[in-house]
This record gives sequence, structure tokens and C-alpha cells, in this order.
Amino acid sequence: MIKSYFFKTIIIIITVAVSGCIKEKTEKAEFPEWYLKIPEYPNALVAVGSGDGRAEALCMALSELSSQVQIQFSSQVEPSVKMKNKTVSGTHFGKVSVESVVSSFYVYDGSEKHISFVSTVTFDNEGNTFKISASFEETTNNGVATYRTNVSVTSENSDLGDVIGELKQSGIDIETYWGKDANYVKLMVDKDKLNSNIP
Repeated sequence: MIKSYFFKTIIIIITVAVSGCIKEKTEKAEFPEWYLKIPEYPNALVAVGSGDGRAEALCMALSELSSQVQIQFSSQVEPSVKMKNKTVSGTHFGKVSVESVVSSFYVYDGSEKHISFVSTVTFDNEGNTFKISASFEETTNNGVATYRTNVSVTSENSDLGDVIGELKQSGIDIETYWGKDANYVKLMVDKDKLNSNIP
């Protein structure tokens, strides 16, 4: 009887421990699988983005997709313009435009470095607008790095849903994952479909 009670107690302890491990593992997985391992397809472009807010996540994903479009269809889209240590590039997806500006400054002895990235996504439908601006700055002085991020959203008779709807109408498949601590967006577009939509 004591032996049987002892084994039951051990089984209960093991069950509780295993349940705790499974719960802990589930709670740690606060991001979609496709964010860590971006799927690759021969006939499609795939881009992902993340951010504290949903607009920031979409902005980052669109910036990445815009960069891929620049590479894939460089002769058919607005070209990147290089000015000393600054690069400006732009792409349109229907009524949604994406502009990215990357600038950098280095001191050759490595004592100072400054990199900034600003991406602006603008949806404009006959005066109904939604604009997302996201910036990231990294500054290094004597080996000490500091980071700053800023996101701003302005809208007039439009919201994030209008932007997503326009992107879908332009042939972009969108998958979202709205988490507790961060938000994630995956964009996928067929290369042929994208090619036919570029003026």
C-alpha cells in the first residue's frame, strides 16, 4: 500500500513537472515559425518584419520587400540614388508607396560610427491617407554603441486595414501574427504578378 502510494506520488510529480515544461515552452514561443526561418520560393519574393506596434511591423516588412524589388527588377522601378554616404530608394505597390533612406558616417580609426535608417510607407487614396514613418539609429563612440528607434503614424480617414487591403489588391499575400510583446508581418508576392503591376 505504501509502495503504491509512493509510485502514484512520483507519477503526479513527473506529470506536473512535464506540464510545467510544456507550458513554459509554449509561453516562450511568442513569434511565428516563418519569422525565424523565412520560406523561400523560386517564383516569389518573401519579406518579414517585426515591431512593437502593428504599423511598425508592416513598415519593416514593406521596406524589406521594397529592397528585394529593387534588386529583382532594378531596370523597371525607381532607381536607388546614392549621395555620398546616403542611399534613397522607392517602390510603389498600388496606392502604397515605400521610401527608404539609409545614411552612414564612419571615422576610419573605428572610434566613431553612425548609421541611420528611415522608412516611410504612405497610402493615399484621393486624399484619404495613412502614413507610417519608422527610424532606427545606431551610434558608436569609442566602442560604446547606443540605439534609438522611433515610429510615428498619421492618418486622415484611413487606417492600417486600408493599407493592408490595398496591398492585397496589388497581389501581395499578407500573413500577420499579433503577439503580446511584438508583432510580425510576412509579405509574399509572385514575381510575375509583381512584374505586371510595375509601370
